[in-house]
Amino acid sequence: MGSDDSPTSRQGRNSRYAQRAHRDRRSSAAAASNESPKISTGASEDDLTEAASKMTLDPLAPHDAEETEKLRQHGNALYRQERYAEADAAYSRAIAVFASAPRTNAREGDENPLGESIDAFIGREAAVLLTNRAAARMMIPVDGDDAGGEARVRALKALVDCERAVRADETYNRARVRLATCHMKLADFDAALACLEAAPEPNDADIANAVVEARAAKGHLDKVLAASIEFASSEPGLPRLYSDARARELDDKYASVVKSVAALSAYPFLSSNETSGRAYVKVKASILLACGAYQEASAFVAEIDGLGLSGEPWVPRFAFTAMFGKGDPHGAVKYAEMAPAGTLDEDVVETVRTMAREKDEGNRMFNANKYADAVAAYTRAFDAGKSPVSAVYCSVVLGNRAAAYQGLDEVLNALADCGRALAFNPWNIKALSRRATLHETVRCWDEAINDLNAYMEIAGNTQYDLFADAHERKNALAVATDRLRGLRTKKETQPNAQMDMYRIMGLGETRSRASEADIRKAYRNLALKYHPDKANRNMPPWVPATELHDDADRLFKMIGETNAQLSDPALRSVYDESERIRAVRDRHAQFTRSNTWSASSNKDFQFGQDVHPWMSPPGRRAKSRMNRSQSGKNYYWNF
Repeated sequence: MGSDDSPTSRQGRNSRYAQRAHRDRRSSAAAASNESPKISTGASEDDLTEAASKMTLDPLAPHDAEETEKLRQHGNALYRQERYAEADAAYSRAIAVFASAPRTNAREGDENPLGESIDAFIGREAAVLLTNRAAARMMIPVDGDDAGGEARVRALKALVDCERAVRADETYNRARVRLATCHMKLADFDAALACLEAAPEPNDADIANAVVEARAAKGHLDKVLAASIEFASSEPGLPRLYSDARARELDDKYASVVKSVAALSAYPFLSSNETSGRAYVKVKASILLACGAYQEASAFVAEIDGLGLSGEPWVPRFAFTAMFGKGDPHGAVKYAEMAPAGTLDEDVVETVRTMAREKDEGNRMFNANKYADAVAAYTRAFDAGKSPVSAVYCSVVLGNRAAAYQGLDEVLNALADCGRALAFNPWNIKALSRRATLHETVRCWDEAINDLNAYMEIAGNTQYDLFADAHERKNALAVATDRLRGLRTKKETQPNAQMDMYRIMGLGETRSRASEADIRKAYRNLALKYHPDKANRNMPPWVPATELHDDADRLFKMIGETNAQLSDPALRSVYDESERIRAVRDRHAQFTRSNTWSASSNKDFQFGQDVHPWMSPPGRRAKSRMNRSQSGKNYYWNF
């Protein structure tokens, strides 16, 4: 397979053409005299000059033209079949055949008859071949550890082909547009604009569209670089881990710049651009932290390492903040231990250590069933969070504290902590699952179903990095589906069910034995604690105030509705009677699950299995008749 690379020495190429012409002339003379030609190994400068001055840009021989067209059509067919590597090879062979004929652009009367810019690839046919090969090279897929480097090399090769195609035929707009595309792919927007603006026909539709794209990309880059000073001094924001309906709205000063960064993500080689790549990487890192995109920032750390920018002084702080911001304090502390001295704030590192240590202590207390101690440890871990970058980890701590409150049978406190956890991190699926369980405990079927639907929506999205692998995601979705089916069944079979008001008020143990004074005291304490105006009183100043207020308002309405029911003697009497009937029915259902007093199992009648033990006994098995003497039994006493 041939190559179409330009000769390294044009003088050498001209010399070969001249030598070939000299040999052809001697061969013709020898044939005319019926003598065998003598092959010359050299030629004088005068002979070369004379031969070169007589050469012109002749068309290809019919055989070469036919072979070139055949290979080009074959390459086109392979390209349409998305076999880009084979198409590249076919175009390369076509270019080799095209370049095999002795061709030169030297003309008689030139100052230098050998030609100073002789190129074998001249004309529309050469431009088409080079442009097609450039398109195939840009489409060849790459993978492996060095996929980015390989893709960049292919883009550079395509760029060289397009430049040669434009030189071969400056009026071929497709070659010029593709050359601009190569510059855009390599994030050289100025070069793309210069190439397009030099087009002989600037009003061409393809040229005009390419100019619009290049100017838009250049405008986005200028906007991002201009915001470098503003974002360099910005503090990390509240988590915005994923861009969906749950993500918080950005401030106006951030929104336009974030849109520009998103638009520039279509040019992956911008970070490695020699002109503006380093500045762009630093600005993008600052923007990711300021907007709370810690998940994306953690992935950007690996890209920075691949670009060889790990030694920049701002990189350790960025990497540490990104790890802790996405909820990985142990990884952040480990990174801090390996970071160069003086690159990180020691007070921030110590804060992260404290939060991780207190949270681990709470986990140990919880596993030991010491729920009150666990609540105290989780509270200390939460109070240690002093900036928005700790919001995701605070969400984890609050979710764990909700589990401890659940162990203490303080349902309302557990519901409040789940709401706070979701306000800090809307993608905390463990908090969603726990809140669904709590809502089911107090018979709030609609709220529990809504929480499980949200859980399945988040867990089912493969773009979210929330599970270790696909198998874990599949199992979590299967469990959630079963729970959702059970909740819908309960809602349909108990359409008039009321909430478990005694558990909401914290009177689950006394229930109907609670006095009016107990109810008033419980209501007063809960109303003061969960009043919406006090939702942010004991919270850090950076908390999401709107979300916390909305969740507190929901709980406050639940408390008010419960108090209105229990403080009225008539309504409470009706409620107590309905609860007594419910308890009797539940005990009866527990007894009739099978034909014994045993606990429920997967073969209970309500699941459609083992129905016959109590509903309708199985038919007796037919027995064959036999003589009493043959049965072996004593029937003497049967009358």
